[in-house]
Amino acid sequence: MALFSAITPFIADLNETHIYNPHWPPHAKFHNAQVLVFTLLLNSAALYFIWRKDGIPQDNLLTTTLLIAAYWVSLGLSILFPDTAWHDPGSSATPYILGIPGNAFAFLIFTPVIAFASWLGFRHLRRNSPI
Repeated sequence: MALFSAITPFIADLNETHIYNPHWPPHAKFHNAQVLVFTLLLNSAALYFIWRKDGIPQDNLLTTTLLIAAYWVSLGLSILFPDTAWHDPGSSATPYILGIPGNAFAFLIFTPVIAFASWLGFRHLRRNSPI
């Protein structure tokens, strides 16, 4: 999930609807680039924690989960800020999935997937605990 979460924002944003959008002001593009780099850093750290051999396994898994979830949760909660929208008005390039804007759909799908994967990980750790 960390690799998926690191790659998909680049696929979604390195096109004419975002970073190459001629209607976007440079500062908006700056913040889009900032989010891409931040996402790459978060998921790189997540990969480190999930594969590290030292430390407490439960803490490593929790840290990994929080780092991966940070992007998707922030995606979903960003709509709560004033004058935000799931897509630019009149944009035909923004996909809808089952009638839901693509960003909202991704949030609604991947946040529970991350939670479920984390639950499975903690369950595995509990079952294989030496205690």
